[in-house]
Amino acid sequence: MHPLRRTGLGALALWAVACGGKVDETDTANSAGTITQTDTDDGTGTTGTGDAGNDGGGSGAADGEDNDSPSAVILDARCAVRTSSDTRVVWSIDGIATDPQGADTLKPVVEDGVVVTMGEVEQLRVNLACEADSLAEANCTGTFGSLDDTETCDGATSVQVRIEVEDEDGNRGVSEPITGRLE
Repeated sequence: MHPLRRTGLGALALWAVACGGKVDETDTANSAGTITQTDTDDGTGTTGTGDAGNDGGGSGAADGEDNDSPSAVILDARCAVRTSSDTRVVWSIDGIATDPQGADTLKPVVEDGVVVTMGEVEQLRVNLACEADSLAEANCTGTFGSLDDTETCDGATSVQVRIEVEDEDGNRGVSEPITGRLE
């Protein structure tokens, strides 16, 4: 082998280490002088897959996450006491959703799309309705009644609500929770 070619392979291996690549005992050079690695470090904590362990549960797409999932933002979770022939508590939920393939690909009704918790305990799940407002965005709403069979909203600020949206391909997006409020 020509001495410069041998030096070139050594320099290439040194360059790979300096640039963050992992060079180990399984590295081999073929006749064209290309280094082949059987084990690589892609910085994700896994071995060469590029998958950062995404389970599809996030809203939006960060490095290693699914870019096809919709995203959701909950705007308001308000409690009101309605009086007509009877007195009852009504919670109203408002949010928005987007999807990379367009808002028209979001499911119009997401079963169990409104998730209500108190403390760390899930109390209730009800349907969420989403209607495309434009090509990019859908308005989402949901309602539910009293969590404790009372006729007041006294505990509204101890309630956390999040919404989950779904597109026609089954990809889900989950909002960050917000605290309920009195209307």
